[in-house]
Amino acid sequence: MRISFFLSLCFSLLLAATIAEGWYPRPQGESLLLGQSPAPVIGENQRYFVDEGENLIKVARYMGLGYLGLVQANPDIDPWRPPAGQPIVLPYASVLTVPPRPGITINLAEHRLYLIWESNGLYRVRIYLVGIGKQGTETPEGEFEILQKVSGPTWRVPESIRAEQPEKPAFIPPGPDNPLGDYWLRFTDRGHGIHGTHKPYGIGRRISHGCIRLYPEDIKDLFGKVDLGTPVRVLYRPVKVGIRDDTLWLEIHPDYLERFGRIDLIVEIEKQVRDMNWSYSINRKNLRQALDEQLGVPVPISRSPSLDHVGEDILLYSKEKS
Repeated sequence: MRISFFLSLCFSLLLAATIAEGWYPRPQGESLLLGQSPAPVIGENQRYFVDEGENLIKVARYMGLGYLGLVQANPDIDPWRPPAGQPIVLPYASVLTVPPRPGITINLAEHRLYLIWESNGLYRVRIYLVGIGKQGTETPEGEFEILQKVSGPTWRVPESIRAEQPEKPAFIPPGPDNPLGDYWLRFTDRGHGIHGTHKPYGIGRRISHGCIRLYPEDIKDLFGKVDLGTPVRVLYRPVKVGIRDDTLWLEIHPDYLERFGRIDLIVEIEKQVRDMNWSYSINRKNLRQALDEQLGVPVPISRSPSLDHVGEDILLYSKEKS
């Protein structure tokens, strides 16, 4: 048991030391979309052992995750004072939003940006954690495209912000105090953009005035992969259904806009299942558990009868399989 714990701890330290950017999945094979289901489950959750003096906001930043998503995936853990050596789930797995298509898709409900692009005739996906618009200045939903790319942007402070903070200047030049960070990708005529930030602990939260914020290292990566005219789709989808390994997976995020009641969520889930032509029944017990917990990571709710194992081993995904 001690050897197992030591090996897991070494893996956690190695993972923390090697991941500089937050985007995932890292393995090239996991990023390929060729031949997968219409809604594949992308990435793999990882297990991490909390170090002395760490809290979940620090772990989220260091591992390139969003704080709220990390807390959501670990509901039994004190986010501010987790015990040293406490195993937690790093939620790197997610259901790819349907329908997958080239360009950028931002799902506000999960604070994630999905980039799909073609490389050597194959489609790949890369996932970035984002900060989004707060209440009253929500990020607009809809179909857009990249209208402007700027490296080292100057921030023209909106009048609404200057009204709240009159001490702010009209313009903030490039540099460490610029809220836009080092890169700017405008996608609406009203000035909404995708950019970096000088406040990285806001990633994974509703904190902006409508723009999409990325970790500084992630916006640099994204900036180099998109061109003017790249499609940008912004949507709000708190529930997603996907298929992997002949298993039906359900991912649920809190409905912060309160658009769905419990019955509406079930109707939406059933619709997504029908759209994927899933031929088997849904395990209602697993469905109810997923609805109750809303962990923000894919959980199994059904499986093909050809699988000879029952779901108990899969259902331990968050404590044993990660």
